[in-house]
Amino acid sequence: MKNCERKRREKMLHVILKGVVSIFVMCTLIGACKTTARAQNVREVEENNTKETAQSIEAYRQTPELFLKGDISREYVVNGSTSTTDEDWFKVYLFSGEQYVTCNDDRFRFQVYDSSDNMLLDQVYVKKASGPQAYSFVAEKSGYYYVKVIGVMNLSSDYILAVGGPSYGVAKCEIQYGTVSMLNGNDVVLKTADLRDNNEFPDDALVYTISMGGIGSSDIDSAVVENLSVQKLVSMNMYSWSKNNILSLGLPLKARWRVTLGYNLSDEKFNPSLVLRYVYPVKTGWLENSTIIDLS
Repeated sequence: MKNCERKRREKMLHVILKGVVSIFVMCTLIGACKTTARAQNVREVEENNTKETAQSIEAYRQTPELFLKGDISREYVVNGSTSTTDEDWFKVYLFSGEQYVTCNDDRFRFQVYDSSDNMLLDQVYVKKASGPQAYSFVAEKSGYYYVKVIGVMNLSSDYILAVGGPSYGVAKCEIQYGTVSMLNGNDVVLKTADLRDNNEFPDDALVYTISMGGIGSSDIDSAVVENLSVQKLVSMNMYSWSKNNILSLGLPLKARWRVTLGYNLSDEKFNPSLVLRYVYPVKTGWLENSTIIDLS
């Protein structure tokens, strides 16, 4: 009992000393500190040193729609501390299918078990400059699963983790087309951009905003962007040549994209670009903010 009480005091002191840092890292794990709703931030509590005394937590159940709205109320995140002499166990109910453990903060080891004590995952998380890392495993059936956190340092160190569905991030892809002239009096169909086999992009990325760059307000009469893979058209708003809040259209980023520019009396030449902003599940790590593809 004295040893347990000592651990509690050590952890409390560690929390106080690193409180500000922990808040910052927590914001990084969930993508951004948005104010529409608060994430469910749970502090690890002793005694939780065995499977039998595992602390119950909620599964992480964010969606792209809620993420883009800034609603983080379904982001259940555990904030704890551990050492080589301290194991922390957590119990979480998961639905069947692919699941993730998303990690941040100091280096630590973790293992995932099913209710029959079969180990499904054994990893050591090491912090990277790109941000939090996610590790996948398969829940064969719906039910309770257990996560054991094991310290890799003698001194107490912090960890942050979420168990369940993936977290989400946003990035953009810019496609440049070179110089375009509208002098012939006809609409111009730009070269089709095929992103289907581009391994830089995650398979499940969905476009939520489309915009055209490099075009003046009076250079064209219209701009229509077509996702040929799902055969859907998006007409850009005039003058701004953009379209926001289109996640519900279900436009995959990894698709064939075609742009048609409507003829205008302007004699100008310009260098258009197509900017696709997309949301994606973080299944490994964060992506670079932008990728430029030159089709000129």
